Amino acid sequence: MRLIQEDAAIPLEIVIIYDHVAAGKYAKECCDRLQWRLGPEYELRINPWNVAVLRMPDLAAAVIQETRRADLLIVAVNGEQSLPPPVRSWISRSLRATRATGGAIVAQLHDILCMGEELAPAYHELKRIALEARGGFFSAVVEPAENELERRIYEIHEHSCMRTAALETLSQPVKS
Repeated sequence: MRLIQEDAAIPLEIVIIYDHVAAGKYAKECCDRLQWRLGPEYELRINPWNVAVLRMPDLAAAVIQETRRADLLIVAVNGEQSLPPPVRSWISRSLRATRATGGAIVAQLHDILCMGEELAPAYHELKRIALEARGGFFSAVVEPAENELERRIYEIHEHSCMRTAALETLSQPVKS
């Protein structure tokens, strides 16, 4: 239990683990909505980290120290992929470290439009970690708008490259 001054905002420590910038941004927007709902009597302290950092032992250890105070761990990752072992281990250690604050995992899974979250490998891994650490577990399937925009931009680029290659082939003089 934290002791709070009478007029001070109640701090909520949130760590965001994300695999893509769009997923991290969506998790941050979720925190913004949470802040709006909780009101000014709460102060959200958000610490975002890319999963690439968790694959580096020295940096992962430093992040765990920061996570010890976390009330909430948001994991925003591709649900169709299994979590890499170092990331799974880091999340497990982090959630166990937050036991004193009653920590919980929020799984924000993206790229699983073709299947339900209960079939997603990342969902099962995160849920198991939460159960083993006796932490809370919440999940949501999300598709950040940026992902769709990035995908469409890539498709347009790919299509234009195909058309350019075809036009170049057609515009070359025919050798007799």
